[in-house]
Amino acid sequence: MSHNEPIQKFRSRTVVTIGLIFLALSGAMALAQNALDSSLHVGSGGVNTTPTPSAKPVRRDSSQIRGLNPYDVFQKIVSDTNQSRSSFGQVTRVSDRNPLPQKNNQIDWKKKDSLRYYGQGLALTANLSRSMDAVETPYASFRTSRGETGNLTANGLRGVKLELDRDRIGTSRMSLYETARLREDIRNKTIQLDAIGVGVRNPFQPYQPTDAVMATKLTPANIQGVIVSEPPQDTRLNGYGAIINEVRRRFESKFESVEKLSKNNDKQGDTNIDTTKNQERILSAYDLLKKELSETKNQTELDEARKAETGAEKSAEVVDPEKERRVGINMTLDDYAMVLKHGQHIDSMTSDEKNRFNELLSEGQRAMYEGNAFVAEKRFQVALSIRPNDPLAIAGMLHCQISANLTGSAALTLHELFVNHPEMMDVRWGPKTIPPRPRLEKALAESVRRLAIGRDAAQFALLQAYIAHLLNDQDAVKSGLFALRGSAGDDEMASILRKLWLDPASDTTPQKLQTPKAAIDSATP
Repeated sequence: MSHNEPIQKFRSRTVVTIGLIFLALSGAMALAQNALDSSLHVGSGGVNTTPTPSAKPVRRDSSQIRGLNPYDVFQKIVSDTNQSRSSFGQVTRVSDRNPLPQKNNQIDWKKKDSLRYYGQGLALTANLSRSMDAVETPYASFRTSRGETGNLTANGLRGVKLELDRDRIGTSRMSLYETARLREDIRNKTIQLDAIGVGVRNPFQPYQPTDAVMATKLTPANIQGVIVSEPPQDTRLNGYGAIINEVRRRFESKFESVEKLSKNNDKQGDTNIDTTKNQERILSAYDLLKKELSETKNQTELDEARKAETGAEKSAEVVDPEKERRVGINMTLDDYAMVLKHGQHIDSMTSDEKNRFNELLSEGQRAMYEGNAFVAEKRFQVALSIRPNDPLAIAGMLHCQISANLTGSAALTLHELFVNHPEMMDVRWGPKTIPPRPRLEKALAESVRRLAIGRDAAQFALLQAYIAHLLNDQDAVKSGLFALRGSAGDDEMASILRKLWLDPASDTTPQKLQTPKAAIDSATP
């Protein structure tokens, strides 16, 4: 026992020593933590264990801008003399001495800045690529202490925000740089003045003087020794020009065959085709097709409306909508499909003309092909500010939205493109005008998923068929067109696209929707 006693004492001392060291370390850590917490402030990322007195947040004095007259010009909004912070300064309240101006007291923007004036008017009248909810509307002007002018704008999606004139000009979505470049193109006659700001129009009809939004033409200065050339012809975008020429030729060929069949029993010499009459028929046939494609009612509602208009109940004779001939033009949906089946290729969205519009399309196409979808979308958006409803600018916007996998926006843009420009249905796009294949497959998988949900099925069915057509996937095209039904316009569009996109040998109605192979492959990790 005496031999084990020193060992036990040594063990006891060791345990006591370790315990004392542990207690000392714990106390030191606690003191260090308290010292650290006492040095931290709110918002620095740490936790305060001891409450520290903090000043209450300073409330900004907003009494000066209450009752602000939205029609005040920037001269009434002066900068604050106090250099501590920027402020709106002294603002005149709306009162009896400073009432709202009368309706006829308008700022003459037409004289001060004609391009801005017509740009704002265009945004209110033309059918732009985006809804008016996405457009910023100016309601007050201001000037900062640094002398910069701008507008307070209201937006249904983003609320109220401040915009400087150097960045943007009101609802035209064009910066001062874009405006200056456009004026330079007009002065140098590198762009058609009548084509600027033209909204929905018939591509088979030449530009009319009344189509021009900018009524005041800029006359270039007469420079000695420089020959001023005539304005260029509308040869931009040769691919689209070839499409229009081919569709016009097919329309004329169709009308000539109808005229010859109706006059086959007449004498020779009565078979001459009136060119003016053919032109009018082309315009009416094209406008009628767009009207039918935009129809939102179903076929039953249309039949009841026609019966109510005529006032007479016809016999229950079933007429195939695809075989029904239109009054006045004598064309069926099969005839429309034959006219629109041009098969033209577009390898580039621009031409060789040196103007800002083509630069924007070229920059947007390159950015979209490189994968920068949002950068490309901004370029096409500015291009649509110059020429609203331009078919290739809308197509570029569509491909950007597909590349970014924004299937909801892409479905709306695609429907708008085909309704306003049916000639774009059978376009064969080059590899640099569409997104890369992996992004197309990803967008196809997303459109299939949205279609399976069932909400807005017709729009996502059209998008699925279009992306599958770009991928050359006949099964996905077939299932998408089969789901494209509901309104009379959707039925007619599906009937025409079936003849344009599907192989006649494989054009059989599927019993159920088939999941595309590309969608399955892209969904699997």
